[in-house]
Amino acid sequence: MDWVEQKLNGEGMIMKWKYLLYFCTLWWFLAVCPALMAASCPTLAENTLEMRFGCVRWEESDTSVSHECIPIVLKWNDNGYFVVKDVGNVIARDRSMIDPVYYRNGILSIPMVEYAGKVFKVDLLFDTVDMTFTLTGGAVVELGTSQALCFDGNLPWRAAPGSTVVTTVPSRYSGDIAVEITVPGTPRYAAGAGIVVEVSTFFTNADDFENGINAASGGLIHLSYLWPGKENASGVASGGTFDYGGPNSIRALKDVIRFAGGLIPDSNGHYLRDISAVNPLTDNLGLYTFSHPGIAAVNVLASYGRQMKVAYFVGRENPTVDTLSAVEIGHWDDSSGQAVYNPMYVYPDCYFADVIKIDYSSICWDPEYRESGSSFTGRPYFDLNGNGIRDSGDYVLGPKIPQMFGKRVYSRALTQALLKNGAIARYAWPEDLATPEEADYLWASRESVGRFDDIGTLLPDLKVMLVFADYDHVQPSVDKPHIHQAYKGFRQQAGLWTRLNPDKSYLEDLCETTTIGFHEHPANAEPDNWFNIGSWSYRDAGAARVIVPFAAVLEMSDRTMADNWDVDIPSVLYHYSMD
Repeated sequence: MDWVEQKLNGEGMIMKWKYLLYFCTLWWFLAVCPALMAASCPTLAENTLEMRFGCVRWEESDTSVSHECIPIVLKWNDNGYFVVKDVGNVIARDRSMIDPVYYRNGILSIPMVEYAGKVFKVDLLFDTVDMTFTLTGGAVVELGTSQALCFDGNLPWRAAPGSTVVTTVPSRYSGDIAVEITVPGTPRYAAGAGIVVEVSTFFTNADDFENGINAASGGLIHLSYLWPGKENASGVASGGTFDYGGPNSIRALKDVIRFAGGLIPDSNGHYLRDISAVNPLTDNLGLYTFSHPGIAAVNVLASYGRQMKVAYFVGRENPTVDTLSAVEIGHWDDSSGQAVYNPMYVYPDCYFADVIKIDYSSICWDPEYRESGSSFTGRPYFDLNGNGIRDSGDYVLGPKIPQMFGKRVYSRALTQALLKNGAIARYAWPEDLATPEEADYLWASRESVGRFDDIGTLLPDLKVMLVFADYDHVQPSVDKPHIHQAYKGFRQQAGLWTRLNPDKSYLEDLCETTTIGFHEHPANAEPDNWFNIGSWSYRDAGAARVIVPFAAVLEMSDRTMADNWDVDIPSVLYHYSMD
């Protein structure tokens, strides 16, 4: 019995020493090691990023060991190492302070690392003695646990303040979509920068990234993209096939917006927060559209609103129905700059909230019509005097016409009337002109009307601003039916907060409002008679074409940041120096 007691006491003493050694080791690893590692890293200069790489490893049982390597990117700050990306989705994202005890035998791994254009394979294991960092090619570096592995932040995909980078975002039906990210030199807000996605054109032959508002100069992060199948002059391209604002384009736009909102990573596994050196405020995300891209924006919001984090929409002079997109109620004469009105459109008789109704019974086709600057032969016209020939008494449609899949596409009603009136026989139908069946198919998914109720259901907190000048860039009609339909749709059908043009305070902050002839009106208000909508417009001249939409985006971003949706505000909500 004495021997047993001595043995137990002796083993007990050994166990006590083992436990003491274990806890000392654990204390060293948890407390001392991180501090020493941090001390060995140089102070991070602005625009740099320290990254840690490692491999999750744990024991399944006492007899077998299971290994799993999961890509992790760690960012250093004064409080420790924080997980900012976990591609394997095994470790909880944004988990603070890596915990070696929680992961037991080891942590911190990434199998492949791209840095400065070179790719390394990394195997990083921790124990209580040392750390081994292995690079492909046989180079082995022994690092004591008191040392740190530090990289500067000049990664090829990292966007420093005031810079622009291009990445790609995966889209299921089109492959990788090229996205351009412009980061402001200084964020607009103390917490970071709001985000604006500018929707690209698709009825024209534009093949480059859009940047019509220079949002970064106002302290916002700006994103643009190339539609599926598009390639710019520098060779940057998006995958897939261009479908002119069709279903695949809308899906691709949805994915770009989800990337902008921090919901999905790019094709390399990087989120916007990883790419931008300025903190992106994903709860302050808006869309900006000029002209027909507004149709794509409305359709993506109506189809996928619940899958995105869009706070506001700024639409500048967006058409709403096929009749307006095809420019059939009037146009601007390119030579004189004067408005040419279609006498068949009369407000309010021809205006309706969901359609523009024109009498097409006099529509004819001149197969020989040619116009300077246009490659098309043939043009529809209204034979107003009924003499069967095109002459000065008739209304000839202008040269601007949407083009899709190599064909001109007029409205469904006009195209059907060309066939019904006998203006063009089936056998003589021009190859570069959409048939009635093609027009029906194409316009079915390329209008805004009929989608506003869906937006109100999916995004009941969306805020809207409609921006327009006295002389619209396409539509000359005095009553501005496209703005009218959009306002009715967003405000009355969807029930959303809607403002016509920005608050005067934001224009005064950027310029003298007298130079743009602006008259302020509160949000959620419209003219009693839309013949008077001109007094709600800004003067379409000079810098106003840039300043007013810019002010609109800044106001909507600031209102979102401050959560201030008063119908009128006395002054700008955030002052920002653009020097």
